[in-house]
Amino acid sequence: MKRILSLVSALLIFTASFVLPVSADAPLLIAPNPMAEENTPQEVYHKSFRTSGDTSNYFEFLFDGNELLFAGITANEKTKYVCGIIEGEYILVPVRQGGVFFVTIDLSALDVTEFEFSIYTGEERDAEFYSAFYGRDIIIKKVDGEWGVALNKDVYDNNEEFLAGWIDEKAAIQKDIPDRIRRAAENVVAGLETDYEKARAIHKYVATTIYYDMDYAQGITDATPKSAEDVYDKGYAVCEGYANLTVALLNALDIPAVLVKGFSNVMDEYVYDWDEVKNKPSNHEWVEAYVDGRWIIMDPTWDSPNTIINSKKQEGTVHFYRYFDVSHDIFSAAHRIDSRPIVFGGKGPSSWALEEAKASYYQGLVTSNIKDTMTDYITREEFCTLLVNMISKKCAKSIEEILREKNLVIDKEAFEDTDSFDVLVCAALGIVNGKSPKVFAPQEIIKRQEAAVMLKRAAVNVFGVEKANSASIDFADKDTFADWGRDAIDFVSASVDKNGRKVMGGKGNNLFAPQDIYTKQESLLTIYRLYNAY
Repeated sequence: MKRILSLVSALLIFTASFVLPVSADAPLLIAPNPMAEENTPQEVYHKSFRTSGDTSNYFEFLFDGNELLFAGITANEKTKYVCGIIEGEYILVPVRQGGVFFVTIDLSALDVTEFEFSIYTGEERDAEFYSAFYGRDIIIKKVDGEWGVALNKDVYDNNEEFLAGWIDEKAAIQKDIPDRIRRAAENVVAGLETDYEKARAIHKYVATTIYYDMDYAQGITDATPKSAEDVYDKGYAVCEGYANLTVALLNALDIPAVLVKGFSNVMDEYVYDWDEVKNKPSNHEWVEAYVDGRWIIMDPTWDSPNTIINSKKQEGTVHFYRYFDVSHDIFSAAHRIDSRPIVFGGKGPSSWALEEAKASYYQGLVTSNIKDTMTDYITREEFCTLLVNMISKKCAKSIEEILREKNLVIDKEAFEDTDSFDVLVCAALGIVNGKSPKVFAPQEIIKRQEAAVMLKRAAVNVFGVEKANSASIDFADKDTFADWGRDAIDFVSASVDKNGRKVMGGKGNNLFAPQDIYTKQESLLTIYRLYNAY
């Protein structure tokens, strides 16, 4: 390959003929990279990306035509040089005061359209350099004439879907933390102020004080510490133990944290073809912590330099923490999420519905039959289940108590096509009728005006509401309302919750759209608003 990498920084100009950053007596110390040479096709391309959300420790790539700005900052005060390698060419970049470095790389004359970008850090120009990212961690590819970072689409999209899900941070703090772990956490973060700084300190503490149990990982021994207490006491573990201790230490500081499971591609004989692992059980565990209003990914196992081999401890040194607050891009190069404790799984609520969905969850209004398929359409039976649950919560009584107080009984023979308890309760309360005698059609998708009728009947028949608390909307499509739905639509559009939101408003252009079918998230939100309206 031609020596064509012309590098320009604010301080110096380097050419490809610049001497290698290491001497023959001090070779690069490259961490073992077991990843296979071939990967499944990358189909996601980013023209800018950062390795971490940690503003004190990251590498950044910005592409503009054939120019690559490689920049970043290192928190390791001893680091004086950053070295990038492209197709065997060494790019030595001095670290400025404050740990900042940057260089512009001209890619125009490269005779390849894809290459691995490896990064190393060093304390002296002619001394040992240590790997930060290597192998297929960072793949740079030219697509349609544009350079960018290439990522495996299947893995990236899978992780993106999981990471978009909502974790209940209020439930992510365990209180029964042993005193010795609580004291350890407090000692680690002494003098630190922000939760982010504390989380970073906990990550470093676990990564550098716990030893990875290679004897257990290789099947030499059949047991290893896994609970937070055992790992803390014995000082060694595999990924589950690292993660459990990290969660406990963070929780001891009242920082929400959860354990996440998935597949990392340096296990199972170093399989790197993601298609081969889709149906395999999880082989790795890591942590997410909730700080500064967001969940950050922490993998202390992958930042740990220490091992136990043949019962002997081997201590290493960390030169660059790559897996604290790791970015989605870098994370997805080697991790595929299989299990994350999100409240709304699979098809969670849309972004516009999320805040009210969260509030509904805290009120206990989210039922198991909708929480994983929020964007799907809702059936008549599922709507009944939501209503019955809300009625019980609103009245703070069991459904049986409510029926007894109203001198009502369930008619188990009301319908021939369903014996659903929730449907029969709604029938007993006068909330629903059949589509025809003895036929309820439980799996039929509900329409907006049908939902309006059921909501009004719940308010009137169960809660005793006599009149809506606001003015109704004069919809432009009122001539399309069914006679049996007109009053109900007026009622729900005139009912306002404590936050000033209509129980059911229009769908735009002053239209109610009575025949439009209803989704589960729309149903949840209207039921939540009715709950808070009266």
